[in-house]
Amino acid sequence: MSYQDRTLRRDEFFNLVTPTELDLDGDGTSDQANTPSGNYLVRSQNTVEQKTEQRERTAYGVSLQWAPKDTDAFVYLDINTTELDGGQEAYSVLNDSKDYGDLILDDAYDDAQGQLENFGSGSVFVQPKTWADFTTNESTSNALGGEWFITDKLKISGEIAYTKSESLRTKSEFNLRPISRSQYEEDGTITEHLFTITMLGDGDQVPGIAFSDPDALLDPNNLAIRQFTHQRYYEENEETAIRFDAEYLEPFSSLSFLTKVKAGVRTTDRDYELDRFDLRNNGSELKNLQTSVSYDGVVTPTWVDEFNEAFGGFKEINHSNSFDQSGIAGNNALTHYYVYDGAALAYDIDGTYARVQQMLEGSNMELTGSLADNMVRNTGSYAQINEETQALYAQFHLDFDALTAVVGARYVKTDLTSNTFDQSGEYDYSDFLPSLNVTYTLTDDTILRFAAAKVMRRPEFGELSPALSVDNSLVTGTQGSYQLDPYRVTQYDFSAEHYFGEGGMVSAAIFYKDVESFTVASSSCVADPDTVEGQNVTEYVNVCLLDTAGVSQADVNYVTGDQDLAYVEAQRDAGLTGIVIDTDVNGGSGEVAGVELAYQQQFSFLPGMWSGLGISTNYTYADSEQPDGNPLLDISNHTFNGQIYWEHGGFQVRLAYNWRDKYLDSQDEKRVRPVGALATGIYNRTNPDEPFFDPTLGNNYRDARGQFDFSASYDVNENITLVANAVNLTAEPYTQVSELDSIWLYSESDRRFTLGVRGRW
Repeated sequence: MSYQDRTLRRDEFFNLVTPTELDLDGDGTSDQANTPSGNYLVRSQNTVEQKTEQRERTAYGVSLQWAPKDTDAFVYLDINTTELDGGQEAYSVLNDSKDYGDLILDDAYDDAQGQLENFGSGSVFVQPKTWADFTTNESTSNALGGEWFITDKLKISGEIAYTKSESLRTKSEFNLRPISRSQYEEDGTITEHLFTITMLGDGDQVPGIAFSDPDALLDPNNLAIRQFTHQRYYEENEETAIRFDAEYLEPFSSLSFLTKVKAGVRTTDRDYELDRFDLRNNGSELKNLQTSVSYDGVVTPTWVDEFNEAFGGFKEINHSNSFDQSGIAGNNALTHYYVYDGAALAYDIDGTYARVQQMLEGSNMELTGSLADNMVRNTGSYAQINEETQALYAQFHLDFDALTAVVGARYVKTDLTSNTFDQSGEYDYSDFLPSLNVTYTLTDDTILRFAAAKVMRRPEFGELSPALSVDNSLVTGTQGSYQLDPYRVTQYDFSAEHYFGEGGMVSAAIFYKDVESFTVASSSCVADPDTVEGQNVTEYVNVCLLDTAGVSQADVNYVTGDQDLAYVEAQRDAGLTGIVIDTDVNGGSGEVAGVELAYQQQFSFLPGMWSGLGISTNYTYADSEQPDGNPLLDISNHTFNGQIYWEHGGFQVRLAYNWRDKYLDSQDEKRVRPVGALATGIYNRTNPDEPFFDPTLGNNYRDARGQFDFSASYDVNENITLVANAVNLTAEPYTQVSELDSIWLYSESDRRFTLGVRGRW
């Protein structure tokens, strides 16, 4: 049995970055920034997210084995059950501008990456958002199997395994809008509470932010209730897997080099189902409440102070250790705010619903019944997938004294049935996957190895479902496809290993991988009648524009530099904005080549307790490329891992350091979508025949980072061991950078220390 109960917090600061032509000195001529186009990289939106997660996990397992007397065989039964309850309360607080061109540039300059520092902006407003999720999951995994030596040479084995998991995930939001209360009380108009902002930059630190209204996020008088959403996702996974293997030693006396033959079959039958329900009030979402709720025909916002006094639920957030790892250039006003309590949203959703229900009592949007009564099935998100696989393999073990080899092949067939709420589709594919592994003993201490194989990995169920998933703002969405082929790779490896002393080893390897196919996102601008009334265009640079109202199109067009929020709002009202839908399609290919070096040694020649000292290191260089020139996702050019350890007299101590160079984390990332190698700000990453083509637009990299981890243990006796661990010992933050190496996201989750006791009987 194992039990875990943990609480952790993650802080993030990120920006919307837009290349912008600027005249810093006011001489009427555009100045040149440190970018290829001369455009400055302007943080046109700033967001702080602070998330606290609580997770409780309990796992039970039992393994039973039986070996019949006088028979070379055994049977086993494994039974495992896991229960998981976890919730996350989170706050997202952002400032946005009504006009990104309205900049204050008196003290502004650009850094080495062309990012604008020390500037201000007018006509700014803030948006506090509380969001939460909660998951309850129960899973079981059971297996019955065994093996039997029928003769001294023939062994058979088999297993039948059954796995099932059921989960309920909930997602909720409670959002505010800054509304000028004095303006409303004066003439009844509902307008944003606006002010100016000053941003201070200082190297790698989180930028400092100051508002002309220091109470912008703290005065309940100027914050109104905007939105309350709640979704429930019911997921179920079920799989039955059966395998049978046979192994025959020295099958042919005349072929002494053939030492063993293995063969087997495997089948799986897996079902996945996702069902979603959304909170609706007579078919409508509870959004834009500050402008849509009326009492006796009079539109009336509900101010936070009125809501809190009547129903409660709001609190002030001001963590004393916000962004301790990165540091802040001065102070950041977005870290001190007044919001709805995320814990109430995550762990008492019925209580939150009751508060909103009381707020809307007597209005045109009055809620009747319980929360469960108002949950409506979202048929567009329904997904049901069945995946059946059959595999057959054979493997031949060859021994020519100094040269040994394993030659084999696997044939795999996959049949897929995908259902949405109103349609069904089928797809099947097969793969022949040969493999070769050769080992040559050059000397008693030196071994050469060569391997070649074809491998495949099937898409995840989330990529296979054609059901549509759209965000609450009706700006972006995703859609899968059941006609996706798997990832297919042909790979080659050659290595040399030399062993010395007691456990010492030095090795070198070269590798090459030909990635024949992987999925890439293909975007389109989809028309939807709900956008006219329900689309939130605050982040207007990410809203796609339609050529014809109500007509979807393959081309995704965004605003240009001279078009602002007012322009996009007018396009939305005319039905000329759509939803950017990213659909996974096959078509990606690429290659990876590199070298790997490793060294390890235990210094057993040292006297006494020092003989337990040792070191282990490895370094990898990998060069990857897609057809468009971008690197492959998740592959760093340089990776290094090293550890120093000491083991003596029941003590075990290890200090590990892991470092990797920056790598491409995602493509077409919406926060840096306008930023590419050219920094034009014009979006064209797919059509080389059109002007300003730049396939690097939206490239998002995880920046280079190293981390120290420490672990220690002591064997009190043969049954009891004391353990201690420290993860991220020096508290290194994560940063995300654009194609031009400008930081657009800071993320940190601090050090983590654990103490424990292990017992074995």
